[in-house]
Amino acid sequence: MTIRNYTFLSPTGTEFPVSATADRRLYLMLGGMNYADYKMKHWVQPVNSGFNRIYKDTSFVVGGAYFELKEQAVVVSSNTNSYIHVNIDLSNFASPVFITVETQDNSNNIDINSNSGILKKCIENVRTNASSIIDVAETNQDSDLIKQLKLAMNPIGTVLTTINSANPSTYLGGVWERFAQGRTLVGVDENDSVTLMKTANNEGGSTNPLTRHGHSISRAGGSTQTAVGATINWANDTSIGVVQEAGDNTDHNNWQPFVTVYFWRRTA
Repeated sequence: MTIRNYTFLSPTGTEFPVSATADRRLYLMLGGMNYADYKMKHWVQPVNSGFNRIYKDTSFVVGGAYFELKEQAVVVSSNTNSYIHVNIDLSNFASPVFITVETQDNSNNIDINSNSGILKKCIENVRTNASSIIDVAETNQDSDLIKQLKLAMNPIGTVLTTINSANPSTYLGGVWERFAQGRTLVGVDENDSVTLMKTANNEGGSTNPLTRHGHSISRAGGSTQTAVGATINWANDTSIGVVQEAGDNTDHNNWQPFVTVYFWRRTA
C-alpha cells in the first residue's frame, strides 16, 4: 500500500513536503478552491473486504496538494460509524500525508501554505455491522463557490418539490423544513374574493367526513314535490316530508388523480 505525493514540478513527489507551496497555491487558484474544499476521484472503485476499505487507485487535491492512494487499506471497527480523514502535516517530511479513522467529522481549514498545523479533511463516512462494512457515504466535494451558487438559486422561502426524502441541506446547504404535508399547493390570487387566497403561506380546505344528514321539505296541501328521484303527492294536508338520510360520517374519496412528492421549504 502506498501514498504517492505529486506536484507540477515534482512528478516523483520528492519536493512535496518542503518546496511546493507555489504549486499548492496554484492548484487552489486553478480549481477555485480554498482550504475548506477538497477533490477526490476514484479511478478504480475502492473495495470493501470485511472491515477493510481498500483504496485501489484514488486521487486527491487537499489544501492545494495533489496525492494518490494506491492499494491503501483503511481498517474500521465493527458496529461503528467511522469517519475517514486525509491529513497533511508538512512538518512530517517522511510522511506528510496520512489517513486516520475518527468517530466524527473533524475537518478543519488550516492554511498549511502560510501557517503551521495539520490540515484535516473528512472524505467518507463508513458504517459497519457486526461482520462487515454495510454503507459508505462520500463527503460533499462542492467548493464554496458552488455552495454559494446553489443557495443563491434557492433563496429563503423557496419551496422545493422532489421525490427524494433527504433533507436538501445535505446537498444544497441552508436550513430546510418539510412543508405542506398532506396538502397540495394553490397559486395566490390577489383578486380573489376569498381572503386566504390573496397572500402566500395560508392554509385552507378540509378533510372532514361526509356527515350523515337529511333534508326536510314542507309543501301546501294538494301540491306535488319531487325528491330523491321519487314523486311525493300531498293530498289535503300540509305534512312534512323527509328526504332519506345520506352520509356515513367517514371520509369520502373525492380526490383528483395524484402523485405524492416531498415539499421542502428553505428557512435559513
